[in-house]
Amino acid sequence: MVFDALRKAELFTITIAAIMAMGCATSSRYQIADDLEAAGPGTIFSSVDAAAVDGLTYAYLTARQTGQTALAHGGTVVRVDGGFTYEELEVANKRSPMTLTLILRPHTVAQFRTYPRTDDPRVNRLNEKVSRSDRRNVDSSDPMHRPLFVLTPRLLVKSY
Repeated sequence: MVFDALRKAELFTITIAAIMAMGCATSSRYQIADDLEAAGPGTIFSSVDAAAVDGLTYAYLTARQTGQTALAHGGTVVRVDGGFTYEELEVANKRSPMTLTLILRPHTVAQFRTYPRTDDPRVNRLNEKVSRSDRRNVDSSDPMHRPLFVLTPRLLVKSY
C-alpha cells in the first residue's frame, strides 16, 4: 500500500504557483483553491497524497504568517479511523534552517517538509530536487521506506 501511494505520488506533481496564477486547478484526486486555504492538522483526508499536500500548504502558509519563511517546516501523515491526517508542524531552528527531526511512529504513513527559498539562486536550484540526505533517510534510516513529500522553493510538490 505504501508503494502504491508512493507510485501515485510520483506520477502526480502539483504546482502551487500555477494554481495561484490560474485560479483553481482540479485533479481526479482532490482540489486546491487559488487562495491556498489549508484544512489544517487533524482534518481527515481520503488519501495520503491529499493529507501531505494539505500539510505542505499549511506549512507554507504558516511560514509566511509567522515570518519564518527561511526555516524548514514539516510533519508526518498518520493513519486514523476514516482515512489519513497530519499532526502539528515541526519547525527548524535558525542555526540549522533545513534540519527537521520528525518522529516516525508505527501509524505514520508518510512525511512532508518544505525546502525554503534562500537568497542564493544556486541553492534554490539545488533544492528543486529531493535532497540526497532526505532520499537516504527514506531508503536507509526508515525501515518501512515511507514516502516523503517536499515543497520546493518554486512551490512544486515532489515526492520520493
